[in-house]
Amino acid sequence: MNNNPKWTDVAKAIGVWFIGILLLLKILATEGIVISNLGSDVWVSISAAVIALCALGVSIQQIRLSERHNRLSVQPKLRIEYIRAEGGRIGVSLTNTGLGPAIINRLLIKRQGQVYECNTPSFINFLPVERTRNDDGQIVSTNVEKRLNYHCIGGGASLPAGDKIWILYNDCPDSLLLNYWKFALMGVSIDAEYESMYGQCFSHNLCNVTSL
Repeated sequence: MNNNPKWTDVAKAIGVWFIGILLLLKILATEGIVISNLGSDVWVSISAAVIALCALGVSIQQIRLSERHNRLSVQPKLRIEYIRAEGGRIGVSLTNTGLGPAIINRLLIKRQGQVYECNTPSFINFLPVERTRNDDGQIVSTNVEKRLNYHCIGGGASLPAGDKIWILYNDCPDSLLLNYWKFALMGVSIDAEYESMYGQCFSHNLCNVTSL
């Protein structure tokens, strides 16, 4: 991060000091004080006051830069990963790849115009229901989507930097679940609203699933 002051900040500081000097001269003229008649002790006092004000300005600028650095040094960044592996875990995970903890206020899954908030178990209703015909020729649900485990996320939950939490997962998927997983997330969009430990708020789309 560049901690050097911007030229616009320098220009503003010069402008403020110039206006201040003009105001000082105006006040002195109003009081009938002639600059050339001021004694050396008065000029020393004025110089000391100017130096003190300059030091104060520098201190304020350094504090602002320090606060900005501190905010950036703990800024979180969320990322979604979706995995399908033969003989291994399938699922959707949320990872904090930032430098500080993420306080997750809302995690939203969107599909076909519907929004599902991930802080209640009902969010898994975003998964499509797979149906098949039984031995009697009746159309029934396979209930394959109910075999996915889940974690509710949101409502101020904290995710430390570098940590991962699984939103949906299954460690031992069979062929039926693997085939279901190929299209279960198609068209899904995931948005997050979260903040840093300094209260900085972030809101953006984490992913739009188009392939697995």
